[in-house]
Amino acid sequence: MWKGSSQIGCGAACNAQNNCYVTCNYYPPGNYKGDFANNVLQLNEGMSTAGKVFLAIFIILIILVIAFAVFHFAYKKRGFSDIKTYFVKNKN
Repeated sequence: MWKGSSQIGCGAACNAQNNCYVTCNYYPPGNYKGDFANNVLQLNEGMSTAGKVFLAIFIILIILVIAFAVFHFAYKKRGFSDIKTYFVKNKN
């Protein structure tokens, strides 16, 4: 992740042909040409072993949540409008 980014938002959607897509946006954005070395830390840079373990678990949990959402809606053969309705209706 880009060093300056502090927020992430991810979404998943499936179309009528059960093609599923996952995308994430970061804020503030990053990944600018020529700035990679200054803004992306190596995994062993500035992070304790406990921090690395926590990060690995966190990433795995995020992937599982996204995978669950994608497969849940693909299995039920729901389209994007169904997904949007579900999340808007259940946002609280």
